[in-house]
Amino acid sequence: KGDGDDGDEEGENAESDQAASGADVLSYSAREQAIHEAWQHAQKAQELSKEAAESTLQAANEAAEVKKVLDQYDIIAIENQTSSEIKKEEAAHAVAESVAPFWWAMTCPTPPRTLPAQAR
Repeated sequence: KGDGDDGDEEGENAESDQAASGADVLSYSAREQAIHEAWQHAQKAQELSKEAAESTLQAANEAAEVKKVLDQYDIIAIENQTSSEIKKEEAAHAVAESVAPFWWAMTCPTPPRTLPAQAR
């Protein structure tokens, strides 16, 4: 029975070695799985960042196109505003010129009246 006990110990050692190697395999597999999942997440993040960059470029191009269209309206608005300011200035100048002779006449002393020679 002494030999049988040794066989049981060896069997237990073999089972324990298998359990240890099984645990190593599982831990190795879990580690490999975690690495693979991390790689997949990195790939997905890279794809999303590329899509975001493309969307940003597309938005910038669209904004530039809209700016070109709106610049034409800005130029027209500036021209209209300038034209309006010029018309106001010309009107103010015309009013000032038309009022000046009247004002001048009101502030100038009146010349003395001379009677015709016959009336003397």
